[in-house]
Amino acid sequence: MERTRYTEMLRSRIREKRRFIQVLAGPRKVGKSTIIADVLSTLKIPYVSESADNVTVSGEAWLKSIWDRARILVKQYGEALVVIDEIQKIAQKDRGEREGCPVRFIPAPFDEGAL
Repeated sequence: MERTRYTEMLRSRIREKRRFIQVLAGPRKVGKSTIIADVLSTLKIPYVSESADNVTVSGEAWLKSIWDRARILVKQYGEALVVIDEIQKIAQKDRGEREGCPVRFIPAPFDEGAL
């Protein structure tokens, strides 16, 4: 029942005009990736979906390739959605590789209203 509620909430948020990044956060193994898969399976919006589980290049290069693919979709279809699962692993991998860079990614827990 909870999964259905969160799936519908995420679908609704995706349909809204976006000004901000949406974050689906929660404890490990509660079904976040399953909710995303459910939503993506019914979307009519073109999307790029990747997981940072096994990224072997720098996080910056990996993220750039995702944005580049999304830009191509936007040119073709007028819109696109980018979904990145396990994004916190990029921050963990790149920590120390980007010394001197003033920008840092800090994954943080959000309450259920932050979906």
